[in-house]
Amino acid sequence: MRIEMILNRPHEDRLIKNPSNPFLINKSYPIKEIHKNIIYYPINDHIPWELDPDWGMYNLDGDLLDSAAYYRGPGKNLIGQQKNKKIDNFEPSNNFKYLYGGNIIPHYGHFIISTMSRFWPIINEDLSKYKILCHGAGVPKGWFSHPFIRDIFSFMGLKESNFIVFKRPTLINEIVIPRPSCEEHNFCYELFGDLGKYVGNSVISQHSCEENRNPVYLSKSRLNSGVQGIVNEVELEESLIEIGVEIIHPQELNFNDQILLFNQRKIIISPLSSAIHSSVFCVKKPKIIAICQVDNINSNFLLMDAASKVDVDYINFKDMFEIVDNGKFDMNFKILDIKKMTKIINDIILYYNK
Repeated sequence: MRIEMILNRPHEDRLIKNPSNPFLINKSYPIKEIHKNIIYYPINDHIPWELDPDWGMYNLDGDLLDSAAYYRGPGKNLIGQQKNKKIDNFEPSNNFKYLYGGNIIPHYGHFIISTMSRFWPIINEDLSKYKILCHGAGVPKGWFSHPFIRDIFSFMGLKESNFIVFKRPTLINEIVIPRPSCEEHNFCYELFGDLGKYVGNSVISQHSCEENRNPVYLSKSRLNSGVQGIVNEVELEESLIEIGVEIIHPQELNFNDQILLFNQRKIIISPLSSAIHSSVFCVKKPKIIAICQVDNINSNFLLMDAASKVDVDYINFKDMFEIVDNGKFDMNFKILDIKKMTKIINDIILYYNK
């Protein structure tokens, strides 16, 4: 099965070709603004931040600051917050030099796309000179208990003590607000890709990074929950091992090892998941083969492709999945023919590994 050399690109009919990627990389720079006399309203720790209408950064007239707002596309859809609110009692803040770091989201994919998006000044500026004021449930100690948050900020030269959050409405005398370099389902600046490479370089500069031609599969089978998953993924793993594919569970790797993996492996196979967003940290470019349960692609994946410039083949396996009721994910799929799927994946591996 592994000896045959395939010369023509196999299973072209399954390739979701140029899947309506509307995102053109903006080659200009996002704006960094300075605002004075701003009221910081915290996120309510007791309700989901997406449903909290009160959090945000407002001027003294109660108008939401556009530069600090959290939008989700397509278009400008506010997530929580409100365009204008009544300004109630507020407290004074310490006279620190503040920089706004946005919303700290402890989910790997959303952290990369949304939280990291405002940290682009780190490429040319030492941000540790600021107190980085963020929104987020909990406090910085809790944020930094997530290893990927701690590690990503560490490679930016930042630590827990650089961050601050308030739990009551607070007047900020002056704050620097970098506008996002990437926004969910909306846009991406070239600078966001540069930020990812900045972090990636910080990792691989400490290691040898020779290419490994052994293909790897990023499995979700050991996750206890998630948006979507494959109920018989372990069977797929066993079948892939037979054709020489190594199985990796990304959540069991530290951030450093995940980034090394994406910079060392020539071929990475994965179901659609946030693990693929690690491509934004690629200095060396792997080939990613994405197993798609549906025939359309979430636009956030296309944003990351545009930013990382990594080549991803989205392979349509919709006809080989069925949705099932049992499972630990929000949406659960079952592979109908493990051997056939493995054969298709192997054909694609042979093509790119020739």
